Amino acid sequence: MSKKHGEITAVLGKELNNSSELAKLGCAVIYDHGKGGADEVGVTSAWIGGEKTRDNRLTEIDIVVYEMQGNKAKLLIEIEESGDNPKKIIGAAMATLFGEKISSSGGVEFQTTNSTLLVLAKGEGDEHVRRTQLIEDRINQLAGVEGVNKMRIGTVKLVLFQHEDELKHMIINMLKSKI
Repeated sequence: MSKKHGEITAVLGKELNNSSELAKLGCAVIYDHGKGGADEVGVTSAWIGGEKTRDNRLTEIDIVVYEMQGNKAKLLIEIEESGDNPKKIIGAAMATLFGEKISSSGGVEFQTTNSTLLVLAKGEGDEHVRRTQLIEDRINQLAGVEGVNKMRIGTVKLVLFQHEDELKHMIINMLKSKI
């Protein structure tokens, strides 16, 4: 039975929020698709222009892992739960890269210089891995073009996964290794 849209995001966000390992790294999370009312659940948007409005929002980011001191985003995570369709993973990455600022529904504006944009997509197979690596390389080239990456996101990683159970561990390891 397939999961509802956003279910992997909500489960992963909650697991990361409850992670003592993440807390030891001085990090916290905000994630979308969770139950409203909790501090860690909210919409974080990449947007363009002087002030955030509904009309200048480019994308809603699934999970933001940030340093508790200073609101520095470490990981901006997009999860493509339905698969590794190139159009979807390119769109998820580029909509974030084109943004000028990222802020939460609570008004917290995140500092993104040298953060990592991580797009996770459910997929497998050597051809899919090769295709995803090629797309990642090209997106990182574009990220270096003046005017494209105004938030100065450091790197974009596109990662395929087969089982959502492996995601929390993978993210914690990325943070421990300084990504």
